[in-house]
Amino acid sequence: MVLLGSPGEEATGDAIARKSGAVDFNLIGRTDLGVAMAVISQCAAFVANDSGLMHVAGALNVPVVGLFGSTNHLATAPKTDKLVLVRHALPCSPCKKETCRLNTYDCLNLIQPMEVLTAVDRALSGRYDI
Repeated sequence: MVLLGSPGEEATGDAIARKSGAVDFNLIGRTDLGVAMAVISQCAAFVANDSGLMHVAGALNVPVVGLFGSTNHLATAPKTDKLVLVRHALPCSPCKKETCRLNTYDCLNLIQPMEVLTAVDRALSGRYDI
């Protein structure tokens, strides 16, 4: 597994690496967009929140597992037919807010690791949502 992210997110990457025990390379804060694109192009599947890199993966025809919380998956999902969505349809979502008005962030906190692993398996098997 390879972690990608922006400068300032290194501590989050370190925590993910420690907890998962499955990180081969933690490149968070260590790449520019060109290098990130080269790394993504070599991925069998790419897991990301609703972000620019998720769209890069879709544009590169890499299977995407998209984690959606407060954003609207119908409006902001990458334009690819290789997408598996992971989200919880809650009464408060999509609220499109950066800060949770309920202060619970349930739209993201309810996503369980096994859901993501199942979605990755679907992506690797070619069973997409869109």
